[in-house]
Amino acid sequence: MSPDFRQKVLMPLMRGVDLAALSLSFLASFAISSGSFTWPDFAYVLAMRIKLVNLVLFVAYLGLCSAIFSACGLYRSHRLSHWMQRLNETLLAKTLI
Repeated sequence: MSPDFRQKVLMPLMRGVDLAALSLSFLASFAISSGSFTWPDFAYVLAMRIKLVNLVLFVAYLGLCSAIFSACGLYRSHRLSHWMQRLNETLLAKTLI
């Protein structure tokens, strides 16, 4: 696999999958904490009022998570690294988030 393909396609794809997983876990925690175990219908979802501040905070949280993932080295090459180093990087990122 060429380094150019990895840098231009795989790295943004990995970042997108990580942020999608964070968004899904955030949505799941929101659904659990709401106390309602019924899924709202589509008309109710469209009628909900969402404050702009909440949307900005959520996007800022995703940006912070992406920066923490990058700072912890999750998007570096780990071809010759030991599995314990990879585990330490992952646990550090999870702890910081």
